[in-house]
Amino acid sequence: MAMVEAGVVVALFAGVVALQLTKNLRLRRRNQFHAAWRPLLVQSLSDIPQSVPAVRSRDTLNFLFYWNYFHESLLGEDKLVGLNQLARLAGMDRAAMKLLKANGLRKRLMAIITLGHLGEQSAWNDLVALAQSPHSIVSLSAARALVDINPKAALPLITPWIGARADWSPPKVAALLSQIGSAFIAQPLSEAAMVATPDMAMRILHYLEVTRCTAGLPAVRTLLARESVETALKVACLKLIGQFQDPKDLALVRSFISHSDESVRAQAAVALGTIGMPADEGLLISLLADSQWDVRYRAAEALAHLPLMQQERLAEIHARQHDTAAKQILEPFLITAKSAPSK
Repeated sequence: MAMVEAGVVVALFAGVVALQLTKNLRLRRRNQFHAAWRPLLVQSLSDIPQSVPAVRSRDTLNFLFYWNYFHESLLGEDKLVGLNQLARLAGMDRAAMKLLKANGLRKRLMAIITLGHLGEQSAWNDLVALAQSPHSIVSLSAARALVDINPKAALPLITPWIGARADWSPPKVAALLSQIGSAFIAQPLSEAAMVATPDMAMRILHYLEVTRCTAGLPAVRTLLARESVETALKVACLKLIGQFQDPKDLALVRSFISHSDESVRAQAAVALGTIGMPADEGLLISLLADSQWDVRYRAAEALAHLPLMQQERLAEIHARQHDTAAKQILEPFLITAKSAPSK
């Protein structure tokens, strides 16, 4: 038994040593590869080499990882042109097309990213299919690659997916839309929001907000004015209007101050706090006695932030309130106003 146990220990030790040797060998090979290619990658930023070493099949992923790292670290289309030409010279466009059909997720993702960076038009149809994959990372990566290749052609394709794919990372989608530019995304996103389901429309409104796409406001106003629009979508519209702070929306916001739904009233108060005028005091004061705490709080907050609101005036409003709930909701804002420097 002791000999068997000793044999097992020796076998395990030998396995650990073999794994470590393999790891060291791979690390040495990768470092040698980088040492050979780094000068060529740097040179390609200003001058394309006449010839490059052959990239062995086992080094393809190493090359693509390193090349894509360079690609995403650089700014300026002029520098990327040389980098792309170098990759094509090394046959990496063809290698990436082959990897697009690979079974391994890591390989396919690297191929998708590479083809996007290369602007490989011949991969368009394959990428369109992958952008509709149920796998969220694969599909979003393919959508980004389409935008990299041809933003204008990609936008009509990806717009419905942006609304429909709840599994796509919102920060990455926002970055994708920012890459295209608000001047181009406003119309397709607005049109999509007008015909989308409430959940999809709310996602689209979120992307209009985070990309600061003020050109989408006309569609938001139209949605908000619809009688049939669900409450949650009304709230999202009012939030966006409050964020963009266009004075033209003041009358529209005022019309929702007395809405039957508490969440709409609360969001209207928030919006009024950003675009309201001193004349809106009365509307906000009327909400201080609302039956819902959140509405009272948002009204007090908006009141405290109205243009030209002074601590003395806020104290006067507080003193005139006969409703206990109204007085209580104003107190923290009054304390803050007293401790703040004069406007």
